[in-house]
Amino acid sequence: ARQRAALAAASDGSAAAKNSSSMMPLSSSAASRSAPTRWLPNLVAAAADISHVLRAAQHVEDPETLVRGWRTFVRDAVEKTIILPLCYKVENDLRVRAHALGAARVVNSQNRKPTAPARAKETTDDGQDNAAASVGAATTSTNGGAAHHQNGADKTTTTNGVGTNGAAESTAKRDAPTDGVALALLSMAPLRILDERVDVGRRVSAYLEKVFYDLTVVALHDWATYAEMRALAKQSYGLEIRDNQLPMGSLDVGLDVLRIMQNIDVFVARFSYNLNQQNFVERKPDRGSKNVRAINIHSIASSLRQHGLGVLNTTVNYTYQFLAQKFHVFSQFLYDDYIRSHLSKERRWFRKHRDECQSMYPYAKAADFLRDIRKLGVSDDGKTFLDHFRVLVTEIGNALGYVRMVRSAAAEFCADAARFVPDFDKAADVANDLAGAAATRSAAPKGEASVEETAGPGGDDDDHREKGDDKERHHVSSATREAAANLASVIETLGKSFSEGRDYFKVLVNVFKKVLLSGADHGHLDNFFMIVPALCSSWVEASLVAKDRMFKQNRQREAYYADDGFAVGLAYVLAILGQGSKFDSLHWFDRVKAKLLADERELEERLQAREKKRQARIAARQKTAQQQKSTFSFLSSSRSNNTAEQPPRPEDDDDDDDDDTGARALQLTGRRIKATKRENELLYFSISGARVFFRRDDA
Repeated sequence: ARQRAALAAASDGSAAAKNSSSMMPLSSSAASRSAPTRWLPNLVAAAADISHVLRAAQHVEDPETLVRGWRTFVRDAVEKTIILPLCYKVENDLRVRAHALGAARVVNSQNRKPTAPARAKETTDDGQDNAAASVGAATTSTNGGAAHHQNGADKTTTTNGVGTNGAAESTAKRDAPTDGVALALLSMAPLRILDERVDVGRRVSAYLEKVFYDLTVVALHDWATYAEMRALAKQSYGLEIRDNQLPMGSLDVGLDVLRIMQNIDVFVARFSYNLNQQNFVERKPDRGSKNVRAINIHSIASSLRQHGLGVLNTTVNYTYQFLAQKFHVFSQFLYDDYIRSHLSKERRWFRKHRDECQSMYPYAKAADFLRDIRKLGVSDDGKTFLDHFRVLVTEIGNALGYVRMVRSAAAEFCADAARFVPDFDKAADVANDLAGAAATRSAAPKGEASVEETAGPGGDDDDHREKGDDKERHHVSSATREAAANLASVIETLGKSFSEGRDYFKVLVNVFKKVLLSGADHGHLDNFFMIVPALCSSWVEASLVAKDRMFKQNRQREAYYADDGFAVGLAYVLAILGQGSKFDSLHWFDRVKAKLLADERELEERLQAREKKRQARIAARQKTAQQQKSTFSFLSSSRSNNTAEQPPRPEDDDDDDDDDTGARALQLTGRRIKATKRENELLYFSISGARVFFRRDDA
């Protein structure tokens, strides 16, 4: 008992209360030492020894208030000198490492040649990170090393052991040594401040969770950066940071792929498709909005990262249901008595007068049909029945364009993920061999020796060595076997999705071909190709109007610069009905080209005639002025130097005004002809390109 009392008196730390201002410097000094897990708990325990002295105080009614005040003081000292600086240090280190990995990926995309792994940074004697080396490993500079081309080969310049090759630096930067003091503080047991526990590692994790959540909400497009920092915190410091449950996307990715599928009818009606760039642009903004939404392959790929590749089959199913509804309306329109009789009459007329028309469907026949359709009535938005039918074909093409874009986005997603696998076959074989052989070994009955174990020393040396290597390779833990099986499954799925050659267009063509062309009630569809010239003329007029609206500031109606959904839908319908060759027999675009050339020649002749007329009028004026000058020269000789020329006559001004008005009209006509020619050529190229998708089934 005497020894325990002497030991307690010798280790009593109550003297710390006499100089409380030294608590913060002491705690800061203890945390900065090489072994903080030994110094810091002792300091906190010594600070707690004053509790019995505070509880024995007689100058306050409740001594526990002194104990609570002292506990708060010690906790604040630990918070300000240890936890907060550690939080800032870990956050900055994670941010630097994340940006270094991003820079390494950029370098890796430019330099694909692998080099030996390089040490990304060095540590000083006291365990602190060498900041200069860390930054030098992530940036390309003359002192930090840069990947450059020299003599036709990729080389990596290194300084002080720091390399900048993309793959090597990515590995080196991720495996860079961590600050020993910070790692010790984070892995230290919770501190006990009187009757309160303070877990340094958990407090740092809570701080990082709050920072990652707040910054991700502010800038959703940086979600990948903070996800990378969360993974680095787990790998480098062993910190378990909970997921912030925010969507893995940003406002920049546009509409979600699932939302588009659920409202595909609204989507194809409000967006226009660009065949070459593979994007969709909204036709007109929402009320009160100053921007239009756009969707491209990158936005769909970002959505696939969240939902997975299973969305692709779901997209095709939704598209099939949508196309089934649209083809029902399509069939009803062509079944109308007026439309069916007109198309049948046009087909008979063209068959009879083919030679007279030089095997080219007349442009005037299509224009007359447009005028006749307009006489039947227009809707509130000024569209005729034929315009609505053209919109129906466009919506069908937009749906197919969406399927194509989702398929391209899936290929981009797989390619982006496959760049981390150097060799699909080799990686899959190694993973399957490791997982399968290890599983076979683990499943062998007890007491039954394996082939490797029963191999005697008298066998062939090479076989024995190979079997020995297999035996050594198969001695792995259950976690390694499970990881190898998961890796093999992921690589197999990725390779199958990446190399999948399924043609969804072919599937959709074959399905609807069986439905539409089966039975004897599809005769009204046989003359569809005869309405295509009128549809093309309607599309050209609508496209010109929409492009003119693009230059207006207040666009309350539809305005777009590309509408290739009509070309895709038209090619798709021709492929289903097997009327591609029949439409080619009309030589419609050749007729349009010849008609526009004739219009250009006529315009040129009119311009020349007007120019000759203007020159003749000018010559007549000059001749009249010369005659007047010679007749009245004796009256004006005395003041010829002081008088001005006579003003032009009023009839001359009227002629000049007529010339200006006629010239402006001809200029507008010329621009109109050029714009129409450009739109027809664009439509021809779009249809030709879209028919390539269905060339296997196009008749």
